[in-house]
Amino acid sequence: MNSPDYLDAQATVDAETSAVASYRVVLPERTSLGMGRSKPKAKLEVRLESGPVMEIKLPVAVARLLRSHDINVPIDKDDFFDAVRSLEVRSAKEVLAAKLDRRDYTQLEAQQKLVRDGFLPDIAAEAVDWACNHRFIDDDRYARFYIEAKKRAGWGRRRIERELSVRGVDAESIAGYPEDFFDDAADVGRALGLLERKRLPDTRAYEKLVRFLVGKGFDYRCASEAVKLRLEHEDA
Repeated sequence: MNSPDYLDAQATVDAETSAVASYRVVLPERTSLGMGRSKPKAKLEVRLESGPVMEIKLPVAVARLLRSHDINVPIDKDDFFDAVRSLEVRSAKEVLAAKLDRRDYTQLEAQQKLVRDGFLPDIAAEAVDWACNHRFIDDDRYARFYIEAKKRAGWGRRRIERELSVRGVDAESIAGYPEDFFDDAADVGRALGLLERKRLPDTRAYEKLVRFLVGKGFDYRCASEAVKLRLEHEDA
């Protein structure tokens, strides 16, 4: 427990050898819940037998779980914090499972979500590993659905790869990528489909439409070919 969030600067005296005499869980005021960008934290006040009080910040979900699971005191300090950590991991798994019931996440997204909820990075990582081991999280599965969904939405390969990277997935690591997902002729057809729903610019149509398609993630060659086909159709 050597994180700055975990140990009050004044609680260092005899902390290495003291047992825990008592503890108190303090939830944030209701008026503070949901206010501001960061989620409010609960406090765990731990009094050591030697006198010092350690103040620990916890996610509210962990604090509520701790309230319902009494830890018998006095207890060895290390045993006490092992028990608290076990509850933190349990809470992180429960919170993550609830999130995954609503939508799918990559490993990186899940880790970031839990940390934003107030869990320490190592606690979040343990919960994410648990979810991966049970196939609740599968980056390859996520990427395959993501690619197909974004192709239907009119995205090009480059934009899809860029957005997957932001989510912690390297497209090149996906089995069969890119051959199983992209085809030159199909890409031109998808780009052309976007252009057919778009009004032709009055001036510099070629440049503007190519720029539009590149912005959608299509490479220049594909964008250029699709625009030429669109303009040829217009002139026919």
